[in-house]
Amino acid sequence: MGAMEMVNEVDRQFRALHEQSVQAYEARVKRWKDGLDERRKRSQTDEKEIRDSLKKSGTDLALLDQRAKRAADDLQAYLKSARPALVNRESGRVSDYKQRALETSLLGEVCRTQIPPYTASLMASERSYLEGNKGEIHNPWIFPVNPGQINLFNRDTGDGWGCWATASGPPPTATVWFTFVPDRSARWELSPIFVFHGFYIMRADDGIFTCKNADVEMEAKVDIFQYFWKGAKTFKLIDEDKDDVDLVEFYDRTEWLWDTTYLRAGDRVWVKVDVSVDALASGGGSYAEINFSDGAANYIEPLLMTAQVV
Repeated sequence: MGAMEMVNEVDRQFRALHEQSVQAYEARVKRWKDGLDERRKRSQTDEKEIRDSLKKSGTDLALLDQRAKRAADDLQAYLKSARPALVNRESGRVSDYKQRALETSLLGEVCRTQIPPYTASLMASERSYLEGNKGEIHNPWIFPVNPGQINLFNRDTGDGWGCWATASGPPPTATVWFTFVPDRSARWELSPIFVFHGFYIMRADDGIFTCKNADVEMEAKVDIFQYFWKGAKTFKLIDEDKDDVDLVEFYDRTEWLWDTTYLRAGDRVWVKVDVSVDALASGGGSYAEINFSDGAANYIEPLLMTAQVV
């Protein structure tokens, strides 16, 4: 097989696997949208029942509504003050390059095979989550022009008392692909390495008559394909869920993900890493944001994947 034929064959394999990934995500989006009207109606019914019950007990509903609106107004002032420093902070790209050079050297010394990312794609339930990403655009996914720098975010603003909030759709997800051909039949350890630079904001002030909450999550799933998918291994990188919180945190880390499996020599292997970010806020004045997108300093960079026989 010539070089160009090999390139085309590898791309054909990738397109087939990518299509499976897109179809699975689209099915999740469809299930969520199909049930959206029912969930909204149920929330409206719950809201009416709670308000009627509180009204009968003599609770001042107008005061509760007024406090929820004031909390929402305070939130906008807070974000206007807090977000610029998070978005406009100095980039850590220079130190990332130095770290990459050092790690590459160390990995070479211990004889680990180093595999660069093959490509990446971004998927989201709403196109607004993908705005600003340039590349081959489809619905609901994008092949970014630069798969070495991924921009991903999610945010949510609560309203009302928060006791009848509905769940959000499937979270925005970046999928990074690695591929190689093992040179021997053995159990292999595969370790995708990612650099994360971003931040998250959580704000909620729950009270006796409210159900305010802020939730941010980021998880990575590693799956391996040779003849069939092994089954994803999940890494919870961020998992925060609080009802009384006022928190701003940077997330600047290099994460080593990994899994092991038996591979056969001579046949191509694909490794898929799904990174998803989720944010959910309930109640007026509540807010949740996880951001690896805004500004030059906030992004996700897939460095490489190491492979070794174990």
